[in-house]
Amino acid sequence: MSFATRVRRWALRRAPQSAQAILNHRCIYVLPNARGAVFIILLLLMLLAAMNYQKSLAYVMTFILGSLLHSTIVYTYRNLSGLKLSLNSGRACFVGDLASFQLVVESPRKGRQQLRFRISEYWKNLDHLRGGREVVDIEVAASKRGWLQAPPLEVETDFPMGLIRAWSWQNLSSQVLVYPHPLAPPERLAQRGGGDGDKPNPTPGQEDYQGMRPYHFGDSPRHLAWKALASEKGLFTKVFDAAVSDDMWFEWDAFSGIAVERRLSYLTWQILEADRRNLIYGMKLPGTTLGPASSKKHFKQCLQALALFEGGTAESHKVEAVNNAR
Repeated sequence: MSFATRVRRWALRRAPQSAQAILNHRCIYVLPNARGAVFIILLLLMLLAAMNYQKSLAYVMTFILGSLLHSTIVYTYRNLSGLKLSLNSGRACFVGDLASFQLVVESPRKGRQQLRFRISEYWKNLDHLRGGREVVDIEVAASKRGWLQAPPLEVETDFPMGLIRAWSWQNLSSQVLVYPHPLAPPERLAQRGGGDGDKPNPTPGQEDYQGMRPYHFGDSPRHLAWKALASEKGLFTKVFDAAVSDDMWFEWDAFSGIAVERRLSYLTWQILEADRRNLIYGMKLPGTTLGPASSKKHFKQCLQALALFEGGTAESHKVEAVNNAR
């Protein structure tokens, strides 16, 4: 473990998880950056030269620049001190996308400049805090389904001279729901009798008249075409189709023998397609049945159930373990 990682962990232990944080002297750290280190070395060299040659002008320049460095330390610290930070959850996303958190930055006074924020490898700059309140969108790569907790926030500044770096780590509580990555299944299975998902398969019934066929022994007399018989066209039987509901079912068991995450990806893709086409659909997971319905609320409930799914058969887990081992 590197020294920087140890320091970061130590600092985060001093900043327990909370909904918001106010930066103060207990959580702001100040050190010279690379330019500041060079500046300090030059000051020391100037001081040594002034002492060696007893040059008053060299003393004056050294002390002026030393005062400038001291003022820079104070102003850099003040650029962070008093900032109030909080994180709002962004919109849900899919695995592979960038999850977005809204960082709310508030300040009781104006003049904050050149602030930088990050909660992952992505930095966001805020050049000038206007009006005492700004909202900054910060993105995090979503690599796993479920609730994505916001990583620790790092905020820093080197304003005004770029010689001193002041920073702080905060552990703000916020989370975003990550849905499984949608993946089209090899066969678009609609779970209504193995149909193709677009139209129901007709089955014999009593509802919709479809036409006539030659009479077969045993046909019901109620379905005989008496008008055709009266007009001497022969003996025919009327054919009807049963009424079939338009709702569809997407079932976990339709993808037996497939790894858990891939099953969830297939179901996610089917849910997205059904919603895009305004179909009435339902979903069956082990221990969970949703629908059928066709609404945005139902759509979100299905995706949430897929995102938070923790079950699966032993067979599915075995398949997934084999795939991961490859």
